[in-house]
Amino acid sequence: MQGTPLPLSAQGFPARLPVGLRPPGRIFICDDDLDFAEELASGLATSGFETVTLAGASSPNEIFDSFQPNVLLLDIFMPPPDGFEVLDQLRCDPRHKNMSLVLISGAGTSLLDVAARFCVARKMRLAATLEKPLKLADIVRICTIHTGNA
Repeated sequence: MQGTPLPLSAQGFPARLPVGLRPPGRIFICDDDLDFAEELASGLATSGFETVTLAGASSPNEIFDSFQPNVLLLDIFMPPPDGFEVLDQLRCDPRHKNMSLVLISGAGTSLLDVAARFCVARKMRLAATLEKPLKLADIVRICTIHTGNA
């Protein structure tokens, strides 16, 4: 199941800069399947995004603080901290309120639906929900829209 990204007008994006002046969008892929995350990061990097994965990090919070992503691709079903714990930490930190969230899972649509309702109820910036396996073209489109690099 794939949710539709929120329209840019509803997100308060700033005016677009010319392509040469835009910094690359920063994408954090938070998934416990490090091989999958690295493959996705490689595909996004080829499309012009700056990416980081959990590889080599002690926690997602370490990455949030140092990398400051525009978009978080978050696997909901993973070992602690699971996706809900990560979302709860983000909700409590105002520095991350403008980060767009793409929720992903291979555990089924019902888990994604619950996670989406969690985000909407807490006024978090939900960009999409995607069920694995993912299509790189879908991720690139969503990240392009939500980093302002369209």
